[in-house]
Amino acid sequence: MTASGDREPQWDVAIVGDGPAGSSLALACRGHGLRTVSIGQDRPWTATYATWLDDASAATADVIAAWGPIEAVGLRRHSLGPSYGVFDNRLLRAKLSAGESHHVGTVTRVEHRAMGSTLTFDDGDSLMARLVVDATGSSPALLRTVRREAPVQTAYGVVIDGRPPTLAGEHAVLMDWTPPPGFERQPPTFLYAVPLLHGRWLVEETSLARRGGVGFDELRARLVARLGHDVITRTEHVEEVTIPMRPGVPSRNQLVVGFGAAGRYLHPATGYSVATSLRLAAKISGDDVMTHLVKDGDHRLSRPQDLTRLCGLVDELVTKGCS
Repeated sequence: MTASGDREPQWDVAIVGDGPAGSSLALACRGHGLRTVSIGQDRPWTATYATWLDDASAATADVIAAWGPIEAVGLRRHSLGPSYGVFDNRLLRAKLSAGESHHVGTVTRVEHRAMGSTLTFDDGDSLMARLVVDATGSSPALLRTVRREAPVQTAYGVVIDGRPPTLAGEHAVLMDWTPPPGFERQPPTFLYAVPLLHGRWLVEETSLARRGGVGFDELRARLVARLGHDVITRTEHVEEVTIPMRPGVPSRNQLVVGFGAAGRYLHPATGYSVATSLRLAAKISGDDVMTHLVKDGDHRLSRPQDLTRLCGLVDELVTKGCS
């Protein structure tokens, strides 16, 4: 499909990024009757997404695969109270993607014009939307952000069949800061161990935040020292994670809107963002949110008449909300 900046946009909202954050927002927009297209590579969701059950939205509570008590270990072992769960990615994706329109491709350029924004893809195709959202993760593809060095969270994990026999305690472990044997004087890392579906477990060695990060080979060596070579060699899946722990939010002086990790919905200590994105998307789909499209307006708000229209729309929405 090819779009022209002089024509009416075929989409109200184009969401670049088809992970959990982008898909949940797209579902919320469709619920308001907005013509919404999701853009991405349509790849499987292979990362592990977890949440405190108290933080899970009601709409996604039924797609949590495994949950239960969880502990943390510092100088002693602590029970962390609320139940902790891991999402079933297959069920979560099926739920969020129901009824979606999807465009497979990579956006290489965005041009903002009076009638909307034109997104051009790497294959030369293009489409046009009134609003563009960047939900491509912690290193956003379209948003302008301040480029500065930031600490990085890195993790190396494996999925194994059954609870590791060398894992102490009785429950899942959010953070075990006990140094692995032989690494007592090295920069600290911790063990993360949680149950998955069908008796499988994810065990992961994590560097919480460090400039430059800790390399995956180093993290793997620590996991071997902690759990034993036999445990981590009988793996079903290897997970390598890098999360830039960048502070602040993207500049609001741009027409692309950030959502999810791209919008800096990152927990400052853990780097978690998915549960927050799902919860906020659920709020957007609620009855307290009203949508209104200003026909024939310049979405860049570059003309006095468009600012007048916007002020009138806000007054109208406030009046409706108070009635």
